[in-house]
Amino acid sequence: MPDLEETMRGYAEKAVTEARERFAITLDFSPASVERVEEMAAAIHTRRQRRLHADEYADPSPDWDPSEEAEYPQLALALGAYLGELIRRKWGGAWENPGQGARLRVGGEDLNTCGLAYFRITQGRDNLSEYYQRVAKKLEGQTA
Repeated sequence: MPDLEETMRGYAEKAVTEARERFAITLDFSPASVERVEEMAAAIHTRRQRRLHADEYADPSPDWDPSEEAEYPQLALALGAYLGELIRRKWGGAWENPGQGARLRVGGEDLNTCGLAYFRITQGRDNLSEYYQRVAKKLEGQTA
């Protein structure tokens, strides 16, 4: 059975593959790639919203397939793992599962990058690039 670190690295690699195959985007684990992850999350959110609320009465579009909803947690996990792995590679840390899903612990910080990516995709909350910038400032010893 793979350990959590290995599993999260696998999900991060899945994000790289999804970016390349679905969006023609290259993710290279550089800080600049966070902007591309945000673009992907925003595009997925926008597509989801358009399909869920296709007309003025918020009726789903005719091409909306409810089975696609099952895909969003996996996409969020992949994007969140990528973001977490990018942070872990730069500042260290370890993946943990305190019973609430995988979280990245870096020093005293407890980062829920997968949860953040899920809420970005499903609810449009919190720009992933801005989140990364806040985390980077904090981890570099600056006040956010």
